Amino acid sequence: MKFKLKEILKKLKEILKKFYKSKYFSLVLWVISMFLSFVMAELFNTNNILSMNFLRILFNMIIIFIMNIFFYSIINSIRISSLLSSTVIFILSISNYIIYCFRGTPLDPLDILSIETGFSVASTYKLTVNSFFIFAFITYALIIFICCMIKYRPERNKYTIISRISFAIISICFIFVCFNTNFMNIFDLSTHLWKPKTEYTKNGFLASFLKQSVYSTQEEPENYSLDNLSKTAKKYTKKEKNEDVETTQTSTNATDENNIVEKKPNIIIIMNESFSDMSVHRKIKTNEEYLPYFNSLIKTTISGHVHSSVYGGKTPNAEWEFLTNNSMAFLAYGNIPYQQYLSKPTTSLVSTLESQGYTSYAIHPYYGSGYRRTNVYPLLGFDHFYFLEDMEDDLEIIREYASDLSTYKELIKLFEAKKDDELFFNFTVTMQNHSGYEFEPYESTITLTDVPNCPKAEQYLSIIKESDNALKYLIDYFKKVEEPTIILFFGDHQPPYLEQEYWDYLNEFKTDSLEDDEKGYLTPYFIWANYDIDKKEHQTDDISLNYLSSLLLDVAELDKTPYMHFLDDIKESLPVITGHGYMDNTGTYHSLDEQNEYSEMLEQYKMFQYNHLFDTKNTLEDFFSVKNNK
Repeated sequence: MKFKLKEILKKLKEILKKFYKSKYFSLVLWVISMFLSFVMAELFNTNNILSMNFLRILFNMIIIFIMNIFFYSIINSIRISSLLSSTVIFILSISNYIIYCFRGTPLDPLDILSIETGFSVASTYKLTVNSFFIFAFITYALIIFICCMIKYRPERNKYTIISRISFAIISICFIFVCFNTNFMNIFDLSTHLWKPKTEYTKNGFLASFLKQSVYSTQEEPENYSLDNLSKTAKKYTKKEKNEDVETTQTSTNATDENNIVEKKPNIIIIMNESFSDMSVHRKIKTNEEYLPYFNSLIKTTISGHVHSSVYGGKTPNAEWEFLTNNSMAFLAYGNIPYQQYLSKPTTSLVSTLESQGYTSYAIHPYYGSGYRRTNVYPLLGFDHFYFLEDMEDDLEIIREYASDLSTYKELIKLFEAKKDDELFFNFTVTMQNHSGYEFEPYESTITLTDVPNCPKAEQYLSIIKESDNALKYLIDYFKKVEEPTIILFFGDHQPPYLEQEYWDYLNEFKTDSLEDDEKGYLTPYFIWANYDIDKKEHQTDDISLNYLSSLLLDVAELDKTPYMHFLDDIKESLPVITGHGYMDNTGTYHSLDEQNEYSEMLEQYKMFQYNHLFDTKNTLEDFFSVKNNK
């Protein structure tokens, strides 16, 4: 009996050993590793896969399968292809986790192009490690262990060659079909431009990442017609010429109550990094007011809320909308025009002012390589531009970034160095308030009385208070300047997520309405001048960045492009258009995919933007520029 049992165990061991080395066991392990790769990605996505739609889970698994067979077609090793696929997914997934922690929005394909900028600011952040993060790492370790157990390696013969070629063809066809057909619609993928995190949660990380990759490509709009655009453009070009004559006559006959010499004003624009008034969500008590000067200033200036297309990051998109009058509404979520599309000289606010005699200066006290600004600024028309490397020795550092005060002092140096008859135009993008908000040597001066133990929020509000002090310095200086000068000041976006307790308090009464969602995209703005301007005529409570430069030129009584006049007409019906929706003149918010009486208007705007940004051979130059009026 013992002998038979011994023989049985011996045979069983041989069978298991043989099965262990067989292709079937390896294939089982391969499938398990694919499923665990999906689990790992969703753990880093802080997502509960049990709440996901089956079709969406299936699509994520198909993506992982395609990655595996693609690597297999190259390497001819199940083990290595599985290790490579899972490692690529690990890198993408942990990047998604980190970016969401820092910025409050998920990873999108174009973040890869911003990797240099990301690394340059990474030292100011602290990573939050939660249970999802820990279990994701454990899952990755388990995947590696399982992959190492895969022993089977196909022989090199004509059958394996055929199968590898077939797998390569399948992989290529999958990508082609995803990018060129509506194949992904089969899997009922969710679209939430207002809430990208919701989209990533419902669809799964890999499905959402691929979806964003597909939609980041730009195709010619359906029904795009250069002839139709030209007809509309001619109407506004004639209108612009007529209004130029009226503006000139008005300026000639105007009287100046402040005895400032009648001439075109100097134009200074401050786009302040992460500058916002968080009371738009809910008023919160602090030990002292953090925006005392700003709040006193806006009572006597043209002021209101700017509606931004970005949240917590992607500052260059705010720059692009403001400087070009274009809108992120007509580009895919995640697109960054500075990095993707600007490769040739393009008309902008810069060229509009230069055609009227201005000399242009740009200041950004950080590395010029970030978002290709060293390449983009000359394409937008800037005569002079200064980055961190140009003025590092003269800048005061708060935490790890140039202070607003020292940045404004650099601006003033440029102003004082200009020629007496020079019209000065400056566009400054600050850095002081950039996230993160856990820089330990910095001592916060603002404390929250309603929500204790929120050092990130307190550090943010404290540096906003320093911005407020610096703003007073800037305005006080230009109050004494004899030349007429206008200053436009606005924030590019709200800060990324601070403490969860702080956000929970701010959003305690928040609903799922588009109106409440939009509060996360509001920043304050004002237009101030050292001479009398008509606040009543130009007061605008809500405006999006694509319109803001047009309002500025109205206040300055300068010529505007036909494109701006075209947008003025749209603005009467839709005072706010952003990358996540629009608001009509009744204050009602709409999603971008909604079909209504505004759809045709938006479609025409989209066509003109396509002509301006993409159809460079047929760009309607007269429509996007003003005649030379130096």
